[in-house]
Amino acid sequence: MYPPKSRYILDIAIPSTFTSQVKHGILKTYLIGQLARAVSIFRVRKIVIYLTKNTKSERKNQRIIELILRYLITPQYLRRKVFPKMAVLKYVGILPPLQTPNHPTITNIEKIFDEFREGIIVKETQDYLFIDVGLEDPVIVRKHKRRIKNKIVVVHLKKKGSELKGTIVKSEKVPYYFKYDILSFKGTLRELLQKSYKEYDLVIGTSRFGNPLEEVENQLFKELKKRRRILIVFGGPKEGLLDIGATKEDFDYFINTIPNQGVRTIRTEEAVFATLSIFNYLIERSNNKKM
Repeated sequence: MYPPKSRYILDIAIPSTFTSQVKHGILKTYLIGQLARAVSIFRVRKIVIYLTKNTKSERKNQRIIELILRYLITPQYLRRKVFPKMAVLKYVGILPPLQTPNHPTITNIEKIFDEFREGIIVKETQDYLFIDVGLEDPVIVRKHKRRIKNKIVVVHLKKKGSELKGTIVKSEKVPYYFKYDILSFKGTLRELLQKSYKEYDLVIGTSRFGNPLEEVENQLFKELKKRRRILIVFGGPKEGLLDIGATKEDFDYFINTIPNQGVRTIRTEEAVFATLSIFNYLIERSNNKKM
């Protein structure tokens, strides 16, 4: 019923100029929706948004991308409670729902047996929390000793007899792919790359000037047998990685995932779809012990 959780941590990094090739808010929203769709399809854990330049305008662009991505991954039943009306979200209604596992459609408590849902606290007593998880009534959860910092919490719902019990858990405890997360990195590509080698086993850059995939596929496949934490870095629609502060030597692999492209430039969202599709194949192949 739910997509399995990958053995890999797969993150991607995109620039704050991700939507710079379009001007209208509708098109910007659509592009961000395409990005959200791609990372959800291919079970990406986190989208890192780095600053092309550390300027006020790029920090604003970064915030807009993050806000729309967060809105899209938030369950529909929580959106009005979490997000106030704002101009940035004016066109999100044109986007179809992501249908990720954290977007359940069942509202009848009787049909819930063992499920993880996101919710927000709507009422609190000395011993209990009342949490809206998109059902007919709030779920009552016994308070934890630890302080709840996040506005949205993950609740493990389990039927015990005829009663539905809820427990607040960390999102990492969900045993299947649940959703993507977002990080607005407060620095440039150069600063992100300097930090990335502490967090990832494999850092991959994508560029039309990279090595054609067929030249490195077998070697990369062998690497995936040994490494589990992967970051794939994308450039912008107008400036590639080499134009915004990176060198080929900054990456374990610097590859062209769309060799012999039939157009002058590949849009970032197109590169994300193509590249994640390839890595999905390589990862699944590495999971097959017979290969």
